[in-house]
Amino acid sequence: MILVCLLAAHLLADFYFQTDRMAGEKRKKAAWGFVHAGVVLVIFLAVCFMLYRPGPAVLAALAIAGTHLIIDLSRSAWDRRHAKPTQRLASFVTDQLLHGGVLVAAWLMARPFAGGLGLQLACSPTVRGSVLILTLLLGLCKPTAILIRLLLDAVAGGKQAAEQPETAPDANAGTVIGILERIIIAVLVLCGQYGAVGLVLTAKSVARFKQLEDRDFAEKYLIGTLTSLTVALIAAVAVKHVI
Repeated sequence: MILVCLLAAHLLADFYFQTDRMAGEKRKKAAWGFVHAGVVLVIFLAVCFMLYRPGPAVLAALAIAGTHLIIDLSRSAWDRRHAKPTQRLASFVTDQLLHGGVLVAAWLMARPFAGGLGLQLACSPTVRGSVLILTLLLGLCKPTAILIRLLLDAVAGGKQAAEQPETAPDANAGTVIGILERIIIAVLVLCGQYGAVGLVLTAKSVARFKQLEDRDFAEKYLIGTLTSLTVALIAAVAVKHVI
């Protein structure tokens, strides 16, 4: 469960506390990468002090923020030379996998030094459930919206503007509908109402019925919807199993 807390901290730092300007500018100037790493450090210091004893908490936060900076600078250098949609999708996925690997390594190394909330997680089902659901919601909103946008852009083969902030998915109705769809699906799964998931997809399809006559739109719609559904189902089932 401590690993889940670290994951929640990463989602907050990398997606919700990273401004659009920071996301766009750090590809051009390394200084913005350091600013973002400072935000990561502050958030992880706060979280690690709740999870570990003071000394190990500082070391864990510094290690996570330092490796985060290295990964981000390396990725920015890659993105400046590789602007194709498929390459940007691969870059995003690889970036998140590397950050995840760092969190797992930090969790394994700091396990003997748990304290405070870190110890409560082992004996309080209510605290565990709250942390899991919070992390689930954080992952299903902005991060998944960005993943789907990059996936659709890669499938369409369109050229995406290099300066477009990756952490700012288009604020249109489709993005909002997708986020609400994933949240509703997750709630239904957690409540054991699997059959009602079909009603959500049906309602969404009815609203887009006329547009589905366009083959290109229909293909992108199916890819986006199925990806959204898959992510929501897998994540919600995993959380329900742990709870």
